[in-house]
This record gives sequence, structure tokens and C-alpha cells, in this order.
Amino acid sequence: MRRSAVLCVPIVLLLSAVTLVAQAPQDAGSPAAAGQGQPNIPLLATTGVPAGPPESVLAKGAFLHVRLNNVEKLAHDLDALVASFLPDQAMPAAMQPILDSPQPLLAFLGQQSIGQPLSADAVAVMFGIDVRRPIALTYYPAQKGFDFVLCLPMADGRTLTGMLLNILKPTTYEKTELNGQPCYHVVPGQGKMRRDLYVVCSTESAYFCSSPAVAGLLAAGGPQQRLAQSDFVPTAVALCGERDVAVVLDAALLKQFLPVLEQQLGTIRPETIAKMRSALSGRIPEAQQLQIDWQIRSRLGLSGLDELLDYVECFGTATYEVLAKELIRQLAAAQGLSFALDLGARHQALSVAVFSETIRPAACTRPLPMRDVKKAMAMLPGARYAMWAHGRRPKRQTAAALNDWLDLLAARLSAKELSAPAVSAFIAYMRGSVPGQPMGAESDWTVNTGLTPAAAAPQAYESLEQFWTALGQGVVVPATVGVMSTEGCRPGFLEAYFRAETDALERNEQLYRQFVRAAGSREPWLRREVRFRAEPAGGGVSRLVFDRAYVTQSGVFGYDQHELVNRRVLFCKEAGNRMFVHHGATGAEWLQGPDLGKETPLRAAVLALLENVPAEANTLQILHHYRLAEEVLALLETFEELIHKENDACLAKAKELLASQPPDEAAESIGRMLLPMSLVSVNRDPASGELYGVLPGNLAFPRPKLMPAVRALCAEYLGKSESVGGGLAYTRVVPGRFEAASVNSTEGLALLVKTAVNAFHARYAASPEAQQALGLLLRTPRDTTVNKQHALVVNPMWQAFVR
Repeated sequence: MRRSAVLCVPIVLLLSAVTLVAQAPQDAGSPAAAGQGQPNIPLLATTGVPAGPPESVLAKGAFLHVRLNNVEKLAHDLDALVASFLPDQAMPAAMQPILDSPQPLLAFLGQQSIGQPLSADAVAVMFGIDVRRPIALTYYPAQKGFDFVLCLPMADGRTLTGMLLNILKPTTYEKTELNGQPCYHVVPGQGKMRRDLYVVCSTESAYFCSSPAVAGLLAAGGPQQRLAQSDFVPTAVALCGERDVAVVLDAALLKQFLPVLEQQLGTIRPETIAKMRSALSGRIPEAQQLQIDWQIRSRLGLSGLDELLDYVECFGTATYEVLAKELIRQLAAAQGLSFALDLGARHQALSVAVFSETIRPAACTRPLPMRDVKKAMAMLPGARYAMWAHGRRPKRQTAAALNDWLDLLAARLSAKELSAPAVSAFIAYMRGSVPGQPMGAESDWTVNTGLTPAAAAPQAYESLEQFWTALGQGVVVPATVGVMSTEGCRPGFLEAYFRAETDALERNEQLYRQFVRAAGSREPWLRREVRFRAEPAGGGVSRLVFDRAYVTQSGVFGYDQHELVNRRVLFCKEAGNRMFVHHGATGAEWLQGPDLGKETPLRAAVLALLENVPAEANTLQILHHYRLAEEVLALLETFEELIHKENDACLAKAKELLASQPPDEAAESIGRMLLPMSLVSVNRDPASGELYGVLPGNLAFPRPKLMPAVRALCAEYLGKSESVGGGLAYTRVVPGRFEAASVNSTEGLALLVKTAVNAFHARYAASPEAQQALGLLLRTPRDTTVNKQHALVVNPMWQAFVR
């Protein structure tokens, strides 16, 4: 409970100040209003703490530091983001002056709360806080839980004092001394904030501290004891730059415990192992011990349980010690994490950075040459809804930790004079196996996209049922197509890569079989095989087939063997200094087309996203499905078109029967009709004798089509969809740091919402005539007279809903 309170107090204090914007009257910030009957209220003023940014004042030793760089900028960005979604033409006339203001959301909130636009100056007057300067929340380790410091930039000490009294309703508020330095002591009396606060101030900021210890460090610490002089925090804060929100986690606190961890967890003590073995032996009765020893001798070739436990001890201790050593090494090299969030009006960005001395660019994917990558993207075929790229992949090496484990295991086995052939063969297998290499290790860069086969046109379907069945059966996995750089690569490097992989995997398989034979086991019934073949596919295209097969030693049902084959099929063709690749069993005809290598301009939205990629980025992914709305509309239009087509035909047939037969016979014939899946029933109006259909929801048919109206509402967005929206993600590696970031554009979604709602308002809500047009579109006169008693035939699919 105490720890939860420590975490919640500063957050509640900060949020309460924001909440008061919508609740407090004009004079709520004055000390007189906040503390009537207290004529000698000490006002917040400098206590000797040096001025400057929070990091130059706060003490060293923090493990968590949260910084809001500029609340005014953050508010303006959020205002612009929300305003981009507002359908201005559909808003009430009284709101138009607010919408015409530079920050409409802040203007509206200010009008509703304080009667004037909500601005940095207004907040300063109301609460005494300068939201143009950084606000920081910092946590420090303490003996019991955590201590915090909340830094609020001060615009006016008198007003900030009034806000403090209004929010906390303190039972004690006095100016005192702490280690010979002035300090304010506050005992909150409001809500859950029961922890004493100690406030020290500079000429610029007030620091709300949860304990006298951290307050004393702020007041008395020298220049070398400040957070800005720590090893990690300044670097992380500088990386976050002017982002709206920055969060820094320092690993220095964790490193303080590394010597203890290394001493206590680095090895398993021999007496601990002896105690565990003794406890295990004590639980096994003597008769059962003899049976276990016999089973071990017959099955494993060992002398008994004691020798088996020796092997388990060697494997277990070697594994534990290597993993513990690696974990401690990684922790010792770790510096911390940082998170940064930026909420722009057009793009929103989130980035995560990991700092560690073990991160080396030479061991990671190489940076992308963005000029070449953009040209390659322009050469990709298809709609290019998603594209991804990476630089040269590093060649995989056997992990150093694995070699250390094998060395330690061999030493432990030798010390106990254990030499079972199966264990020796296992060590030889692990030492001799080579890791598979990534295909991108041969090329300076690779760019890919997905190529989806075109769907059949709606006119190809006769009924909604046929179309629905085709949707269920027509799920096609798109092929991956790409462009690779061939500069500096040997001719046919892809074929050479697959041949080398085949040889390496086959050697690994041979080593595995030797291990199986040395272990005294029979040849496995299921054998792994690796195969590769290259063959011409015409037009200068090569077809590469790489198989990883599982082959049985014998067969059933009259067969001698069976195979399960996992196959990769690539078509490739070199043109200029690029290799064009199609990863998929079919659909590679584009490689033989005349437009291979021809550049088609990238969409404006994609180019705008690529501007956010830094120079050192080594991977990137872009998603811009600009035709998603068009495809959804087309799908719905197909549904509606087929519903009308088959329902019209059904009613026409029923009318034909009614016109050509006596009424009783016609009703009986209509009752035997098979209705389309979208039609609930065919009804006959007893008054007029007119036939009509009933759709789910008791909607009469025929009725107007809705999708033309929906398409008209989206027309403006559809005309601009290529230029807006999309998302980007990238990674980059610099010495000692790995970064991953995403950038999202809300322009497309905002444009769709704004233009569609504006169009709806203009067409169907702006006037009584428009509202009448909407009523005629959604409802027909027949809807009010639908009666299930008038049904001549009911669709069995809907029978339960009609009764």
C-alpha cells in the first residue's frame, strides 16, 4: 500500500491541477480564497535551489525520469489532431467562431471553464504554472519503497501557493528549515495523498519532494551531484530531443546489486548439490532403487542412478553457470531504456531506445542507402500497400556462450571421469553444427512487397450465395516480391547461397545421425533431407527450389516411403545491378514483362512517411493501404447488387406465377419456391394484391440502393486517399544503442471522418428537405405495413425468426 501511494501521489497532484481548469472559479488560485482564516500564509519563493532545467537541479541516483518538454506545445498538437477530425460544416452555427480560431479545442475548453481561451498565459494566471517550460517527475530508490520529486515550473509563487492549498487541503503548511536550508513542509489532508511533502524552490521552479532526504539533496547537493552529471540520463534525454513526452529508465540502480548477484547466483555450491542428491536418494526405497538401477543399465548403458545423477549434475551446473554469467554480463553492460512520444497534428511518433555497451553496429544489419531503396521501391510491381526493406544482414556465428557451455561441460565430465559415447557424440554434434545464414547476407540491401492476385469481378457471380462461397474459398496468400542489390555480389549469388545452405544443413544432418548411432539408437524412422535445384524458367528467369523434407524409412498402405516436404520456390532475374525476386510457387509472369525495372512514382503519402526515416536506419516497414476504403465499398456494393439482382428475379418469377395461374394454385406454386438467402419471405398485400419481399429487420423489398449514397459521401476522401495516411516503422543501430520507432499518419482517417460527416450533413441533415431525402432513402412506405401473416413462402434460413 505504501509503495502504491508513493507512485500515485505525484500523478494525482499533477492531474488535479489540470482538472481544476474545468472546475475552479476565476479567483480559485489566490491564497485568500484557498486559505481563509490564515492571514500569514508563507508564499512559495526561492529557497536557494539553483535555477536551470530539471536535470541540472535534480540529484543523481534516479532510476525513473519522466519529462514533459512543453505542455503548451503538447496541448496545441492535441488540439490540431482533434481539430483535423472535426466536421466543421456539420457543427452548430454557434460553434463556428470557435472553429475559426487557431486552437478550437482549447478555445472551447476555455470558454466552458474560465470564460476565455485556454492558453499558457491563462494557466499561469490561474495556477501559477508556466506550461511553456519542462515538467518533470523523478523517482529515487529509498529504504522502504521509492521517493519522488515533482518539478513544476513556477510562473507566480503566490498563485501556485493558492493552487497547492486548494488541491491538498493541508492540515499543516509551514515554512521550516531542512539541514540549515529553507523548506516548506506540507501535510496533505485531501483524499489519498497522506504522505508529507517537502517543497524547495528555485527562482524558476518548485520541487515537491516525498521525503526530507531527496529535498536535502536538491538544496545542498553540489554541481557534480546533479542528474545532468550522471552517466546515462543526459544522453537519453538528449536523444528524446523536443518530443512531447520522454521517459528514461536508468539501469544504474540494478548494477548496484550485480556483485551480490554474481556472488550468490554465479555458481551452485557443491554442498547444495550434495544436499539435493541426498534428499533424492532418501526418498527412494531400496527395492525401488535396485529396479531403477537395472532400468538405467539396460536402457542407457550407465552403472546406475548415481552415474546418471553425475551426468545431470554436469549438464545442469554447466548450463546454469553459463546462463548466469551471460545474464550478469548483459546487466553489467546495460545502461537503460528510453521512451519518447510525439503527438503531432499530422504524424504521431513513438520510439524506444535500448542502451548497452554490447550493442555494436558491425554485428547488426547494415544501414540502408535510402536513395537506392527509394528507387528500388519505385520498381516494385503491384499495388505496394506494404513495403519493407533491410540492409545487409550479418552472417551468423556460433554463439560464444554455446562454446563456453561446451567447454565447461567437457571439463565437468572429465573431472568426474564420465565418458559415455552418446555424450561425447552430442558434444561433437554441437561443436560441428553450423548455423544457417540469412539470404540478405549477400546483398547490400533488399526491398520487398506483397503481390496479391486480382479478385474476380462482381459480375462473375450469379448469386449472393455463390459470391459468399467464393469469398470463403478464395483466401490467397500473397507472394513476396522484391529487389536486391547485386553490386559487389558474384553472378548468380542467390543460387550459390542456396547451394551453400544445402551443404551446411546436410553436414549438420550427417553429424546428427552420427550422434544417434553413437548413442546406441537405431536409425530414426523419420529422416530429414535437404535438397536444392535450379532450373531455367524462360526469358532469363531462374527457378530455385529449396526443400526440407521428412522421409520415412518404410511405408504403409502398399507404399514403400512417405514424404512431408516444406518447399520454398523463388523465381529470380538479374537486370542491371539489381536482382528481381518472386517468392511464390505461381504468378511470376511479371519477371518476363517489358516493364521489369521500370520506375513508377511512389505515392505522395509514402514519400511523406519516408521523410521521417533517419540516415542510420537499417530496417523499415511502410503500410499505406490507400485503396482499403475503395475495396470495402466495392465489396459492399457487390453484396447489395447481388441482393437486388436475385431478389428482383425471385419477385418477378412469383408475379409471373400469380399472373399465369389461378390464385390458389399460384399461392401453392409460390410456396414451393426456393428463396435467395437474403430474402426472409415473399408476402402478398391482401388489400392491393401486390407482391413484395421482406428482408431481415422487417424491411420491405424493393427499396432504394444505399451504396451509391455511401460512395457519394466518401467521394472527396477517395479522390485524395493516395496522398494521405499510412504508417512507418524503422530500426537503427549506433554504437551502444538500438532504436525502434513508429510513425503514424492520421491524415487519411481524419479526412475520411471529416469529409464524410460534412457531406452527410449537407445532403441529409442541413434542411427539412434533406432530412426528408434521408427518410426516403432509409425507409419506404411499405416498411410500415409489413406483416408476417401475409407471407406466401418463408425462407427456411429465417423460419425461426418469423414465427
